[in-house]
Amino acid sequence: MLEDRDVKILVIVGLIVQAAAIGLGFTALGWRWPLIAAAVAVALGALLLSRRAWWIPAIVIPIAAWHGMSDAAAWPLRIVFTLEALLQAAVLIFLLTFRMTRLW
Repeated sequence: MLEDRDVKILVIVGLIVQAAAIGLGFTALGWRWPLIAAAVAVALGALLLSRRAWWIPAIVIPIAAWHGMSDAAAWPLRIVFTLEALLQAAVLIFLLTFRMTRLW
């Protein structure tokens, strides 16, 4: 089982990865591949945190693959990317406020 400190580090790294993807979007690389890479990395990080979070990569990875093949999935991937960032921020705020050991 991961400690609170480990979860905080993974969430902060996930937020940094997403911020870097947004920064890379403004370069010649464009928005498509940085968003796909960040979304998949964060989804796999969520799976690393808990096996009960299997549904996150199950939703994100097919949408990312769809966007890799076609521009039709640009908005679904942007929505998933934003939801991942909001969930990470919520987890980080929760962990900065409470300790998991107190809850169990």
